[in-house]
Amino acid sequence: MRSPEEIKATLENAKSGLQESLVRSLGTYTVALFAITSSGDAERLHFSGTGTLVTVGNCDCILTAAHVWHDGLKSSSHVGKTLKEDVEHRCPIEAKALIPFGPPIPPKWNEWGPDLVFLRIPMNHIGGIKAFKSFYPLDKSRPKPELDGVEALLLMGAPGEFEKHTPTRSELNINGFFSDVNAEPYVRGDFDFVDLREEVNLPGLPKDFGGVSGGGLWRVRVFESPKTAKIDWLSFLEGVAFYQLKLADPHIIIRCHGQDTIRTAMKEVPLNLK
Repeated sequence: MRSPEEIKATLENAKSGLQESLVRSLGTYTVALFAITSSGDAERLHFSGTGTLVTVGNCDCILTAAHVWHDGLKSSSHVGKTLKEDVEHRCPIEAKALIPFGPPIPPKWNEWGPDLVFLRIPMNHIGGIKAFKSFYPLDKSRPKPELDGVEALLLMGAPGEFEKHTPTRSELNINGFFSDVNAEPYVRGDFDFVDLREEVNLPGLPKDFGGVSGGGLWRVRVFESPKTAKIDWLSFLEGVAFYQLKLADPHIIIRCHGQDTIRTAMKEVPLNLK
Protein backbone atom coordinates (compact mmCIF):
# COMPACT_ATOMS: atom_id res chain seq x y z
CA MET A 1 0.00 0.00 0.00
CA ARG A 2 1.26 3.49 -0.86
CA SER A 3 2.50 5.58 2.03
CA PRO A 4 1.23 9.16 2.55
CA GLU A 5 4.59 10.39 1.27
CA GLU A 6 4.15 8.44 -1.98
CA ILE A 7 0.61 9.74 -2.41
CA LYS A 8 1.81 13.30 -1.79
CA ALA A 9 4.55 12.89 -4.40
CA THR A 10 1.97 11.66 -6.93
CA LEU A 11 -0.32 14.58 -6.12
CA GLU A 12 2.47 17.14 -6.52
CA ASN A 13 3.56 15.64 -9.84
CA ALA A 14 1.42 17.41 -12.43
CA LYS A 15 2.31 14.75 -15.03
CA SER A 16 0.62 12.03 -12.93
CA GLY A 17 -2.82 13.32 -13.93
CA LEU A 18 -4.07 13.23 -10.32
CA GLN A 19 -4.44 17.00 -10.05
CA GLU A 20 -6.47 17.11 -13.26
CA SER A 21 -8.68 14.24 -12.03
CA LEU A 22 -9.41 16.07 -8.77
CA VAL A 23 -10.31 19.28 -10.59
CA ARG A 24 -12.57 17.42 -13.01
CA SER A 25 -14.35 15.62 -10.17
CA LEU A 26 -15.07 18.92 -8.38
CA GLY A 27 -16.01 20.51 -11.69
CA THR A 28 -19.09 18.29 -11.79
CA TYR A 29 -20.51 20.48 -8.98
CA THR A 30 -19.25 23.81 -10.34
CA VAL A 31 -20.88 26.23 -12.78
CA ALA A 32 -20.00 29.59 -14.28
CA LEU A 33 -22.95 31.99 -14.06
CA PHE A 34 -24.07 34.52 -16.67
CA ALA A 35 -26.57 37.37 -16.62
CA ILE A 36 -28.57 37.32 -19.84
CA THR A 37 -30.21 40.59 -20.84
CA SER A 38 -32.45 41.33 -23.80
CA SER A 39 -33.01 44.53 -25.75
CA GLY A 40 -35.47 44.06 -28.56
CA ASP A 41 -34.27 41.06 -30.54
CA ALA A 42 -30.71 41.38 -29.23
CA GLU A 43 -29.52 39.22 -26.34
CA ARG A 44 -26.31 39.77 -24.40
CA LEU A 45 -24.29 37.65 -22.00
CA HIS A 46 -22.40 39.04 -19.02
CA PHE A 47 -20.23 36.71 -16.95
CA SER A 48 -21.08 37.31 -13.28
CA GLY A 49 -19.27 34.70 -11.18
CA THR A 50 -19.07 31.07 -10.12
CA GLY A 51 -21.45 28.82 -8.22
CA THR A 52 -21.63 25.35 -6.65
CA LEU A 53 -24.59 23.01 -7.20
CA VAL A 54 -25.76 21.79 -3.78
CA THR A 55 -28.71 20.06 -2.17
CA VAL A 56 -30.22 21.23 1.14
CA GLY A 57 -33.05 19.00 2.32
CA ASN A 58 -35.05 18.42 -0.86
CA CYS A 59 -34.05 21.77 -2.38
CA ASP A 60 -31.53 21.86 -5.21
CA CYS A 61 -29.68 25.16 -5.20
CA ILE A 62 -26.80 27.18 -6.58
CA LEU A 63 -24.55 28.31 -3.73
CA THR A 64 -22.65 31.48 -4.63
CA ALA A 65 -21.53 34.84 -3.31
CA ALA A 66 -24.47 37.14 -2.60
CA HIS A 67 -22.97 39.98 -4.65
CA VAL A 68 -22.92 37.70 -7.72
CA TRP A 69 -26.69 37.52 -7.38
CA HIS A 70 -27.54 41.05 -6.26
CA ASP A 71 -25.05 42.95 -8.45
CA GLY A 72 -25.40 40.85 -11.59
CA LEU A 73 -27.88 38.02 -11.95
CA LYS A 74 -30.90 39.40 -10.11
CA SER A 75 -31.59 42.25 -12.53
CA SER A 76 -31.17 40.12 -15.66
CA SER A 77 -33.99 38.50 -17.57
CA HIS A 78 -32.40 35.03 -17.44
CA VAL A 79 -29.47 33.30 -15.75
CA GLY A 80 -27.20 31.08 -17.83
CA LYS A 81 -24.83 28.45 -16.47
CA THR A 82 -22.15 26.23 -17.93
CA LEU A 83 -22.95 22.52 -18.07
CA LYS A 84 -20.65 20.55 -20.38
CA GLU A 85 -17.26 21.63 -21.72
CA ASP A 86 -16.62 21.62 -25.47
CA VAL A 87 -20.35 21.38 -26.18
CA GLU A 88 -22.26 24.50 -27.14
CA HIS A 89 -25.38 24.82 -25.03
CA ARG A 90 -27.91 27.33 -23.81
CA CYS A 91 -30.03 26.40 -20.79
CA PRO A 92 -31.22 29.66 -19.23
CA ILE A 93 -33.38 30.00 -16.11
CA GLU A 94 -35.63 33.00 -15.61
CA ALA A 95 -33.97 35.14 -12.96
CA LYS A 96 -37.28 35.73 -11.21
CA ALA A 97 -37.73 31.95 -10.87
CA LEU A 98 -34.61 31.63 -8.70
CA ILE A 99 -35.48 32.05 -5.00
CA PRO A 100 -32.64 33.44 -2.84
CA PHE A 101 -32.00 32.41 0.77
CA GLY A 102 -29.17 33.53 3.01
CA PRO A 103 -27.92 36.00 5.62
CA PRO A 104 -29.33 39.55 5.51
CA ILE A 105 -27.50 41.90 3.14
CA PRO A 106 -25.37 44.49 4.97
CA PRO A 107 -25.93 48.21 4.22
CA LYS A 108 -22.55 48.23 2.47
CA TRP A 109 -20.44 45.26 1.46
CA ASN A 110 -16.78 45.17 2.32
CA GLU A 111 -14.10 42.51 2.77
CA TRP A 112 -16.05 40.95 5.68
CA GLY A 113 -19.35 40.27 3.95
CA PRO A 114 -21.57 38.52 4.83
CA ASP A 115 -21.61 37.54 1.18
CA LEU A 116 -23.34 34.20 0.69
CA VAL A 117 -26.61 33.11 -0.93
CA PHE A 118 -28.47 29.93 -1.88
CA LEU A 119 -30.48 30.22 -5.12
CA ARG A 120 -33.22 27.61 -5.24
CA ILE A 121 -33.54 26.16 -8.75
CA PRO A 122 -37.04 25.50 -10.17
CA MET A 123 -37.91 21.81 -10.39
CA ASN A 124 -38.44 21.89 -14.16
CA HIS A 125 -34.73 22.70 -14.65
CA ILE A 126 -33.25 20.04 -12.35
CA GLY A 127 -33.41 17.13 -14.79
CA GLY A 128 -31.60 19.04 -17.53
CA ILE A 129 -28.83 20.06 -15.13
CA LYS A 130 -28.41 16.56 -13.69
CA ALA A 131 -27.89 15.18 -17.18
CA PHE A 132 -24.46 16.84 -17.10
CA LYS A 133 -23.78 17.91 -13.52
CA SER A 134 -24.11 16.67 -9.92
CA PHE A 135 -25.46 18.28 -6.75
CA TYR A 136 -23.33 18.09 -3.61
CA PRO A 137 -25.44 17.03 -0.58
CA LEU A 138 -24.65 19.58 2.12
CA ASP A 139 -26.68 17.59 4.67
CA LYS A 140 -24.42 14.56 4.59
CA SER A 141 -22.25 13.90 7.61
CA ARG A 142 -18.50 14.07 7.23
CA PRO A 143 -16.89 10.70 8.02
CA LYS A 144 -13.69 10.52 10.03
CA PRO A 145 -10.70 9.52 7.91
CA GLU A 146 -9.84 5.87 8.54
CA LEU A 147 -7.06 5.45 5.97
CA ASP A 148 -3.62 7.02 5.74
CA GLY A 149 -3.48 9.68 3.09
CA VAL A 150 -2.92 13.36 2.41
CA GLU A 151 -5.17 16.39 2.14
CA ALA A 152 -5.46 19.00 -0.58
CA LEU A 153 -7.29 22.33 -0.56
CA LEU A 154 -8.77 23.45 -3.88
CA LEU A 155 -10.55 26.63 -4.87
CA MET A 156 -12.83 26.15 -7.86
CA GLY A 157 -13.76 29.02 -10.13
CA ALA A 158 -13.73 30.65 -13.56
CA PRO A 159 -11.42 33.70 -13.71
CA GLY A 160 -12.94 36.32 -15.97
CA GLU A 161 -9.61 37.17 -17.62
CA PHE A 162 -9.59 33.70 -19.19
CA GLU A 163 -12.96 34.28 -20.87
CA LYS A 164 -13.23 34.42 -24.66
CA HIS A 165 -16.44 36.18 -25.52
CA THR A 166 -18.59 38.15 -27.88
CA PRO A 167 -21.77 39.91 -26.74
CA THR A 168 -23.78 36.73 -27.42
CA ARG A 169 -21.29 33.90 -26.86
CA SER A 170 -18.79 32.95 -24.16
CA GLU A 171 -16.08 30.33 -23.74
CA LEU A 172 -15.05 29.73 -20.14
CA ASN A 173 -13.24 26.92 -18.36
CA ILE A 174 -13.75 25.89 -14.75
CA ASN A 175 -10.36 25.98 -13.05
CA GLY A 176 -9.08 24.46 -9.82
CA PHE A 177 -6.42 26.28 -7.79
CA PHE A 178 -4.45 24.25 -5.26
CA SER A 179 -4.02 26.34 -2.12
CA ASP A 180 -2.24 26.08 1.22
CA VAL A 181 -3.75 23.02 2.86
CA ASN A 182 -2.94 24.50 6.28
CA ALA A 183 -5.16 27.56 5.77
CA GLU A 184 -7.32 27.63 8.91
CA PRO A 185 -10.75 29.18 9.41
CA TYR A 186 -11.12 32.04 11.88
CA VAL A 187 -14.09 33.88 13.32
CA ARG A 188 -14.91 37.57 13.10
CA GLY A 189 -18.26 38.67 14.45
CA ASP A 190 -21.00 36.20 13.49
CA PHE A 191 -19.17 34.59 10.56
CA ASP A 192 -16.10 32.51 9.85
CA PHE A 193 -13.54 33.04 7.10
CA VAL A 194 -10.65 31.32 5.36
CA ASP A 195 -7.94 33.44 3.71
CA LEU A 196 -6.01 31.94 0.79
CA ARG A 197 -2.72 33.56 -0.21
CA GLU A 198 -2.24 33.17 -3.97
CA GLU A 199 0.76 34.14 -6.08
CA VAL A 200 -0.34 35.86 -9.28
CA ASN A 201 2.84 35.92 -11.38
CA LEU A 202 3.14 32.17 -11.94
CA PRO A 203 2.51 30.67 -15.41
CA GLY A 204 -1.07 29.57 -15.90
CA LEU A 205 -2.46 31.60 -13.00
CA PRO A 206 -4.66 34.68 -13.47
CA LYS A 207 -3.36 38.06 -12.37
CA ASP A 208 -6.85 38.84 -11.13
CA PHE A 209 -9.29 36.35 -9.62
CA GLY A 210 -12.40 38.33 -10.57
CA GLY A 211 -15.05 35.81 -11.64
CA VAL A 212 -13.99 33.25 -9.01
CA SER A 213 -16.41 34.92 -6.58
CA GLY A 214 -18.95 32.34 -5.47
CA GLY A 215 -16.58 29.45 -6.22
CA GLY A 216 -16.35 26.56 -3.78
CA LEU A 217 -13.40 25.91 -1.49
CA TRP A 218 -12.94 22.14 -1.19
CA ARG A 219 -10.92 19.97 1.17
CA VAL A 220 -10.01 16.67 -0.47
CA ARG A 221 -8.74 13.58 1.35
CA VAL A 222 -6.57 11.52 -1.02
CA PHE A 223 -5.79 7.89 -0.16
CA GLU A 224 -5.22 4.45 -1.64
CA SER A 225 -8.39 2.39 -1.84
CA PRO A 226 -7.95 -0.98 -0.10
CA LYS A 227 -10.47 -2.49 -2.53
CA THR A 228 -8.91 -1.40 -5.82
CA ALA A 229 -5.33 -0.46 -4.79
CA LYS A 230 -5.87 2.74 -6.80
CA ILE A 231 -5.69 6.30 -5.54
CA ASP A 232 -9.13 7.57 -4.53
CA TRP A 233 -10.46 10.61 -2.68
CA LEU A 234 -13.29 12.11 -0.65
CA SER A 235 -14.29 15.74 -1.16
CA PHE A 236 -15.91 18.15 1.31
CA LEU A 237 -17.14 21.68 0.65
CA GLU A 238 -15.47 23.97 3.18
CA GLY A 239 -16.10 27.49 1.94
CA VAL A 240 -17.24 30.01 -0.68
CA ALA A 241 -14.94 32.67 -2.17
CA PHE A 242 -16.24 36.24 -2.21
CA TYR A 243 -13.45 38.84 -1.99
CA GLN A 244 -9.87 39.46 -3.13
CA LEU A 245 -7.38 41.76 -1.42
CA LYS A 246 -4.40 42.82 -3.53
CA LEU A 247 -1.08 43.02 -1.72
CA ALA A 248 2.04 45.01 -2.51
CA ASP A 249 4.01 41.91 -3.48
CA PRO A 250 2.88 39.56 -6.31
CA HIS A 251 0.28 37.92 -4.08
CA ILE A 252 -3.38 38.41 -3.36
CA ILE A 253 -5.64 37.17 -0.58
CA ILE A 254 -8.77 35.33 -1.66
CA ARG A 255 -11.22 35.54 1.23
CA CYS A 256 -13.80 32.79 1.62
CA HIS A 257 -16.67 32.29 4.01
CA GLY A 258 -16.04 29.10 5.97
CA GLN A 259 -18.00 25.98 6.74
CA ASP A 260 -19.74 27.41 9.80
CA THR A 261 -21.13 30.31 7.76
CA ILE A 262 -22.43 27.86 5.15
CA ARG A 263 -24.11 25.80 7.90
CA THR A 264 -25.69 28.92 9.38
CA ALA A 265 -26.95 30.07 5.97
CA MET A 266 -28.44 26.62 5.33
CA LYS A 267 -30.94 27.30 8.12
CA GLU A 268 -32.48 30.01 5.91
CA VAL A 269 -33.38 27.43 3.25
CA PRO A 270 -36.82 25.81 3.80
CA LEU A 271 -36.27 22.06 3.85
CA ASN A 272 -39.58 21.03 2.34
CA LEU A 273 -40.21 23.43 -0.52
CA LYS A 274 -42.15 21.94 -3.42
